Amino acid sequence: MSIKQTIERIAAESAEGLGSVYWTGCGQSLGAMHPAHYFLRRQVTTISSFWENAREFAFAPPAGLNASSLLVANSHSGNTQEVVAAASAAKDRGAQVASLIYKDGSALGDKSDGVIKYEWGPDRHPGLEKSACALRLAVEIARRACGYSQYSEFAEAFESIDPIVARAREASCGAVRDFAGRNRESRQYYVVGGGASYGAAYNEVIALLQSLWIHAGLMHSGEFRHGPIEIVDGDATFIVLANPGASGDAEREACDFIRAHTDRCLLLDSGELGLLELPESAREYFGFAVFSNVLELFNRRLSELREHPLSTKRYMAQA
Repeated sequence: MSIKQTIERIAAESAEGLGSVYWTGCGQSLGAMHPAHYFLRRQVTTISSFWENAREFAFAPPAGLNASSLLVANSHSGNTQEVVAAASAAKDRGAQVASLIYKDGSALGDKSDGVIKYEWGPDRHPGLEKSACALRLAVEIARRACGYSQYSEFAEAFESIDPIVARAREASCGAVRDFAGRNRESRQYYVVGGGASYGAAYNEVIALLQSLWIHAGLMHSGEFRHGPIEIVDGDATFIVLANPGASGDAEREACDFIRAHTDRCLLLDSGELGLLELPESAREYFGFAVFSNVLELFNRRLSELREHPLSTKRYMAQA
């Protein structure tokens, strides 16, 4: 069964009487679920959407978790202990479980009512990465729950995202490699994002901490002027992720302030990197695909310059 068929079947079985959707995972698997949650929260009035860490979900299940709920659980291996425990907690409450997994045969898959196998690796299609698959599921849920009127525009966006990401990587490669070179010795990064870009900002912080052993902090753009603004100086390095239109205004305002006080700020605007080609209703939700693929180039270059392979771990299992 294809990814599309699997998503359609899960959505069809879940949408009737569905009252809530929970998106969960750990680390970057959690961050990848955020655009889907953000879309459902913004676009569907009849279904509540929640984005929660899998360990917290498992050991402190939401009171509203019941037979009208769907848990969408993401684990790359399908065997992440906390995510499997979250699926068990959902099943104990009578909820359905849909899982996003890369590998076949897993404990999470065994506990799921449906499995979506996403693409990963150097030859992956951005439109079939884990975050895109979660977004596809969210859009299918919206169509079946309330006849989502912009469904055809999202279908067009999914068809267009792969070449857009390829061009974004090519267009930004020089800038991100130069930024990595100028800030190779930086000991502290802050990543700023909000709205549909928050999950990508979250994941970049995880990448800096986990794969590069660089101190990094996450700043929500809406909170930037309410405390984090005071940390801006000549020592800290900033990465700001902004989406097209008004949804990225807070990020661009933060970038303007940062750049007025330091030159150590990289702005990635997914609109300038190609998302303006997509239908307006869909643009902001595809920022994750652009950001994650462009930041992959940055992280790889920083890894080379610091002579620190991205796969090197001190405490985590070498999976």
